[in-house]
Amino acid sequence: MKRLAIVPFLALGALAACNEAEMAALIDDPGAFSCRERGVALMNVPFEQTASDLMRTNIFGISTYRVRAGGRTFSCIVNSDGLITGFSRV
Repeated sequence: MKRLAIVPFLALGALAACNEAEMAALIDDPGAFSCRERGVALMNVPFEQTASDLMRTNIFGISTYRVRAGGRTFSCIVNSDGLITGFSRV
């Protein structure tokens, strides 16, 4: 149970580390933000040098995004809980 009490503090710490562009992206579309962050981590580029476009969302709330980072294009799948379930190079 103690671990659950720590989660809100970790989330606040993560938000505090966001710059203005990242915060706007997070508020606008959390799924796209997660996909862009994965691109940042994978390609080692700044957040501002990434982009994400929603391609489709099915009736189960699973969304597919096209992500561009570091000159590469990726497909990113986000489930209805906002978790990335797939990330692959296109």
